[in-house]
Amino acid sequence: MAKVDANPVVFFCAECRTPVRQRGTQYTGEIGDRIRSEQVCFNCAFWREKAEHADRFVRIDGDCYHVAEEGKPSLGSYGFGGREFVIEMNDGRRVLTHNLWHNGRIPSHFRVRLPDNARFVRKG
Repeated sequence: MAKVDANPVVFFCAECRTPVRQRGTQYTGEIGDRIRSEQVCFNCAFWREKAEHADRFVRIDGDCYHVAEEGKPSLGSYGFGGREFVIEMNDGRRVLTHNLWHNGRIPSHFRVRLPDNARFVRKG
């Protein structure tokens, strides 16, 4: 008797071709809507959102960061524990922050849409 897959493939991600075994119904809000409507995996839905709003994110050496508002902890804490970072954007602007959040390593298939736009510099 053939074994029945209890969690069969529902679709293959439109971005990375990963088999998706759930319809995204466990996710609510925009990310769940995107998974279902665009037929992408959670990971690609996350990175598509970042690519659509690329101007809101700092990208350094293939990693993506969000500079959150100074003095406004998220869920009671600051990114990187409040450590100070100086970031120089490709256009020459410098950003000083104590509230930097790491979004993760940008997958290779999103790097064209999310190229590096800054670098870390020493204060001074």
